[in-house]
Amino acid sequence: MRRDARTLTTGRVVRPGIRPNAGTIPNEVLPALGFVAIAGCATILVVVGRIAELIPGLAQLQPAKITLGLFILSALIGRRQLAQSKLLESPIVRTAFWFFALAALSGVYSIWRSNSLTFVVNGLLVITLVFALIFKVVRSWTIARALIFTLCASGALLGAAAILGYHGARAEAGVTYDTNDLAYLLVTTLPLAVALAIDGTGWRRWLFGSMAGAMIVATLLTESRGGLLGLFAGLLAVLWLRPTAVNAKTGAMGRISKTLVWAVIATLIGVASWPLLPASARERFASLLNIESDYNVQEEDVGRTFIWRRNLKAVAKRPIGYGVASSSALDLRLGGRFKTAHNSVVQIATELGVLGAFLFLRLYWLAWRQLSAQSARMRERATAATERIARSDVPVILYALRASLVASFVAGFFLSQGYSYLLYTLLGLIAAVALLDSNAGVTSSTPVASKWTRQRR
Repeated sequence: MRRDARTLTTGRVVRPGIRPNAGTIPNEVLPALGFVAIAGCATILVVVGRIAELIPGLAQLQPAKITLGLFILSALIGRRQLAQSKLLESPIVRTAFWFFALAALSGVYSIWRSNSLTFVVNGLLVITLVFALIFKVVRSWTIARALIFTLCASGALLGAAAILGYHGARAEAGVTYDTNDLAYLLVTTLPLAVALAIDGTGWRRWLFGSMAGAMIVATLLTESRGGLLGLFAGLLAVLWLRPTAVNAKTGAMGRISKTLVWAVIATLIGVASWPLLPASARERFASLLNIESDYNVQEEDVGRTFIWRRNLKAVAKRPIGYGVASSSALDLRLGGRFKTAHNSVVQIATELGVLGAFLFLRLYWLAWRQLSAQSARMRERATAATERIARSDVPVILYALRASLVASFVAGFFLSQGYSYLLYTLLGLIAAVALLDSNAGVTSSTPVASKWTRQRR
């Protein structure tokens, strides 16, 4: 059964996307969101974006617990504002619940049981609740837009804080996220902002463009090489996955030309910015071109490649894994220095075993496939003889989420982000969007060629 995609408006077609009414905010947006969705946005800002840590003294009030509690309470009170879809209707949700259950069960046989059980109660439970609530709260494209905007705002605010607070060394923001965690959050939300900036108009283009700029600069200042690779992957994915806009005179060449222009601009900005980076950042990033001399392949106790090999050999000996949140303890047992895996896939395989790694990778695969299927439905609607996409930003949302998924996986492959709050917020949003009515962005019209006619798979 498809989700209820009603706009909760006066009955006319609401077009609150990026392209229409670029200089105004439709009066229907806030009523269409509802208090449950607003609570969800606040939860993302606090739990994922850690905004409270940027305000002195506010973190002592435990805002994460307060906002999550209000989110749960508002969902219970406003059940009619939730999506009609059942949780287990989505294959992404079913796989995620199996993954969460396996992680919780692994605490029983963990080699570091106290830490594992503490994480299950304080970390995994929150991840599960946020994931499920985000899925249920997205009942319309309007709410999906609001949550995506909140994710962009979280990344931009943390990026701005990292830039303003930079005093040398590697940039940080708040106390919860280290430099690698911050880089992962920035590069995962960056494709969303970039896509909305490219396909936006008026003040929206400038707003999202400014957000993207802050994220890029902050990512470079973190000096995270995994973050840098994720940044490149996300930007390339935006250019590659962006729907092809067909010009009435030049056909698809108009879109290809724009793609090349954006790629050239990005390259020129990168070359011009290189001398402006701190010397330590240039040195770390340059090591990517000479990986043979890097500590990751030279030092057996702390090098990532050595950690990966040790962990994978350990998984072969114990395929059920060593327990959630136990990878550091395993590294110490294997002769390391209590280091985490620095690879989300290896991290999950080490802690949850072969089955856990399979479920983790399946989440990414399902998310990609579901978004691709939704994009195909939109494309079919757009090319139908009597229908077209009318001023809709739905194709933009879909390709932006796919690009974000690419950036998340690439950055996560070099960082330990197997239990990232951002990742499961993104997956919950994708699971919800995949079930939204694809007709919501399409209106009947006389036979007119659609602007969006093809989307890369």
